Amino acid sequence: MLRAIFFDFNGVIVDDEKLHCLLFQKVLKEKNLSLSEKDYYEKYLGFDDRGAFTAALKDFKFEPAPKIIDEMISKKAKLYAQEMKKQDLFVPGALDFIRKASEKYYLSVVSGALRGEIEAWLDRGGVRKLFQTVIAAEDTQKGKPDPEGYLRALDSLNRDFVPNSEMILPQECWALEDSKWGIDAAQGAGMRCAALTTSYSKKELAFADGVYGSFGEIFLESIAKDYS
Repeated sequence: MLRAIFFDFNGVIVDDEKLHCLLFQKVLKEKNLSLSEKDYYEKYLGFDDRGAFTAALKDFKFEPAPKIIDEMISKKAKLYAQEMKKQDLFVPGALDFIRKASEKYYLSVVSGALRGEIEAWLDRGGVRKLFQTVIAAEDTQKGKPDPEGYLRALDSLNRDFVPNSEMILPQECWALEDSKWGIDAAQGAGMRCAALTTSYSKKELAFADGVYGSFGEIFLESIAKDYS
């Protein structure tokens, strides 16, 4: 029985992966480090900001000192906040899908994005109250593809929202991602995971439990039947 739905954030609820790439490049450029969009999508998109900057600096043979990483994360967050005020980046159909899903299922966000960014967009879309839990970059020690974020979200649902006698099992959950790192994380937590092609091609995401070109192709009734 399907009981909970877990959403990645970037590329699933908000289509801001290109913006993150641009800002990531901009912050690195201040260190005289040049990164191509191709390399960003191939190597770093699945990481949270700390993981992405750390990995990139190592690849550039640049010492990833914690203080430097913190400064880069802070700079990127400020730039993102400025850009967010100018743009409407919700994935078409995402907000309606969330509203419909909330009528029957527990909902959670599991993301490597900063909590402030997630909360701001969910508030802006009027759907924050529909999510029982939000797991952000600050809530985990290991980012995707590690399953920690999904396991923490499930633990939070069971601890704070579900009666002890009705605990949700991983096999009763469905996740929606847009990257190979996210799919690995959800499946590693024992959940089925589908993918949206907002960031990668259908071929690249073929190992997911379903691949969709848009929210218009996703029918909750059909997904629920697979769990019965």
